[in-house]
Formats: sequence, C-alpha cells, structure tokens
Amino acid sequence: IVLIGSMSAESQKPGSSIYVAAKTGIEGFAPSLRKELSDRDIKVGLIEPGFTGSDFQYPEFPPEKQRELIEQHQMLRAEDIAVAVEFMLRQPRRCAVSMMRVETRRNHP
Repeated sequence: IVLIGSMSAESQKPGSSIYVAAKTGIEGFAPSLRKELSDRDIKVGLIEPGFTGSDFQYPEFPPEKQRELIEQHQMLRAEDIAVAVEFMLRQPRRCAVSMMRVETRRNHP
C-alpha cells in the first residue's frame, strides 16, 4: 500500500489548515497501518511530495507558470511522484521503504 502525503504536513503554510490536517493525518496513519498489517505480509509506505504541478496550484500558478517552474527545477511533475511510487513497490520482499520525501532540486517560490 502506497499512501501519498505531502511535505505541507511539515511546512504548514497559512490558509492551508484543512489540507495540512488531512496530510498530517496520513503521516500518522501510515506507520500505524504498517504495524497492523506487517503480520499479514503487507507493506505500507508513505510518499511525501514537495511542490508539484497540478490543478491544485491554480490560480496562483497557472499552467504556463508551472511549466516554467518545472524547467527551472523549482516544481515537480506528477511523473516524478510516479517514479518514486514505482521505486517503493519494486523493493524486495525483505525490504520496505516506509517513507520517502520527493523534493525539487531548487527552492520553489
């Protein structure tokens, strides 16, 4: 099971309290679920992406601005998160990647 959280659970920007509450809940839920399911040989991982281009970023970051930020390595693409999910899922049975943060190489605006 791969859960998608957010680095916003840590950054806690003003105006995002509901989003932060939901993502912080996932952050606490993941290790608890991992412990509950470990005896059934089910792995649980949490990926916390950073600033990622999506419709969620509108209107502050319209598509043109998102493309620019992605080119400048200041914003992730959804495909970057998919690569992280694939990495997590491809680990051998004996290994579990329990948490992964995916960040941009440069600070975002």
